[in-house]
Amino acid sequence: MAFPYSLRPLPGAPVSAPLTWEEVAAKKINPGDFNIHTIRRSLEEWGDLYRELLERPNDLTPLYELAI
Repeated sequence: MAFPYSLRPLPGAPVSAPLTWEEVAAKKINPGDFNIHTIRRSLEEWGDLYRELLERPNDLTPLYELAI
């Protein structure tokens, strides 16, 4: 499972990172561009894009009901 900001054991030290919707819409995403150095700059500029997701309560009941 890929967790945000997890370092990959590959050449170039790629990092799993959340994206802004603007980055997704631009369709210019190159996984090799996300490494420990670029992620640090991104965190300094934008902050933690994943933080809000962890702070908001999530109810998994609808998913559970779909599974049964």
